[in-house]
Amino acid sequence: MNKKTVQAKIFDPDNENFITDIEVEIELVPPSNPNGKPHYEVIGTIKKPFVEICDKNLILELNPELRVSALFILITSSAPWFTEFKIKLLDSILWESEWFESL
Repeated sequence: MNKKTVQAKIFDPDNENFITDIEVEIELVPPSNPNGKPHYEVIGTIKKPFVEICDKNLILELNPELRVSALFILITSSAPWFTEFKIKLLDSILWESEWFESL
């Protein structure tokens, strides 16, 4: 399966404080050439207006064993229903596909 949806958590990297829950959809995109690495398209949805994390590097906890650095880029905010972000995963461990398979 090349697409997974997980319930994740966002934390402040400076003090480890919990910020909010987020639903994350991750799609594994195969490399365009045989020697390339896969990449991931990641979209996150918070079920309330929440633009405070826009353009910030934060910790995304995909599960209790997998916490990664991530940049949150605002796609849309539709008050009062949801806020949607493109999420850029920043940790080099994510260049391998084992973490994706473990979700």
